[in-house]
Amino acid sequence: MKNIYGLRDVKFSYGKHPVLDIKSLGIPEGGIVGLVGPNGSGKSTLLKTLAFLLSPSSGEILFEGAPVAGKERSARLRVTMLLQDHYLLRTSVKKNVAYGLKLRGITGASADALVRESISRVGLSYDDFAGRMWYRLSGGEAQRVSLAARLALRPKVLILDEPTANVDEMSAAKIKEAIISERDNHGSTIVVATHDLPWLYEVATEIVGMYEGRATDGAANLMPGEWRGEGGTAVLATDGMTFSAEISPETAITNCAAIAPSDINISAAENPEPRPPHEINSARGIVTQMTLERTTGKIIAAVKCEGLTFRVRISGEEASLKNITPGTAVNLTFPVSSVKFI
Repeated sequence: MKNIYGLRDVKFSYGKHPVLDIKSLGIPEGGIVGLVGPNGSGKSTLLKTLAFLLSPSSGEILFEGAPVAGKERSARLRVTMLLQDHYLLRTSVKKNVAYGLKLRGITGASADALVRESISRVGLSYDDFAGRMWYRLSGGEAQRVSLAARLALRPKVLILDEPTANVDEMSAAKIKEAIISERDNHGSTIVVATHDLPWLYEVATEIVGMYEGRATDGAANLMPGEWRGEGGTAVLATDGMTFSAEISPETAITNCAAIAPSDINISAAENPEPRPPHEINSARGIVTQMTLERTTGKIIAAVKCEGLTFRVRISGEEASLKNITPGTAVNLTFPVSSVKFI
C-alpha cells in the first residue's frame, strides 16, 4: 500500500517551545490511522500539520508522493478536518452541511444530493433534521452534523481530533459507522486522534504512538520515564516495576520507549507460563477491558499494571484457553529486543 503522506525530519515549535520532532512517518492511503498518546504529546499539532493548517518549522511533507511546500492551498482542498470543539453556523442543519460545498462552487441539485446523503450517513433523518436550527441540537447531534459537513466534500483525507469527546454512546457509534463507510465507499484516508481507545481499536487499520512530539509506527504501549543505559541495556525503574531495553552504541536513549501489543505475552497469574530466557521483562496487573480489533479479528486486552496500562493483542482462542477475562489477574512478559525508543 502506498503512502498518501510522507514526513521527513518534520519539526514544529510554538516560539521556542518544540512541539513536533518526527524523523520519519508514513500515512498509508486508504487507511484509518489512529494517533494515541498523552495530552501534550503533539497529536493535535500533527493533525493540523497534516491538514496544512500549520507549516512545519523545518523538514519536508510529501502529499500523494510530491513535496507539498508552496502548494498547501491546493492540497488543503483535498483535506478536511473536524476539530474537537465543533463549530456550527447559526442557521439550519441543511445550510451548515451545504456551506463547504457552496464555497467550492457546488450548488443546486448536486449539492442537495450530497447534503441529503451526508446527513443520512451520520445517522440523522434528513426529513427531521434538514430544517432544524443549530440551537435545537444536542452535543452529539451537533458533532454528527459537523461531520456530515465534512463528508459532503468527498475529501481525499478526513482528519478527526477527538471526534467522540463529550458525545453520547449512540453518536459515537454513528460516527464510527460513518468514517468506516467513508473509507470503504469513497476511498478516503482517515487520520484520527482520540483517547477513546476501545472505539479506536474497532476502526483503526494502524496505530501511531506519540510522546513529546515524537512518533513511532504501530506502538500503542508507551513506557515514559528516566531510562538509563548500562552497557548493552537501558533500564527504567518506575512504579515498583523495572523494564529493560536492548541498545547498541548507536541507540539514542530517550525518555520514552514503546512496545507493540502483539509483542507481549499474557497468562493468568494463577497459572503463569515458563518464561523463556530472552523474555526478561515482566509485569503483573489486572485486565480492565477487552475490545475486538476490527481489522484483525483479534482482541485487545487492556491490563492495568501499577501506573502503566499495557494493551495486549491476543486471539479469541488464546483468551479462552488462558481464561483471560475482564477482572483477571495476569502476568505479562515481553522481550527486551522488542522495546524501542521513540
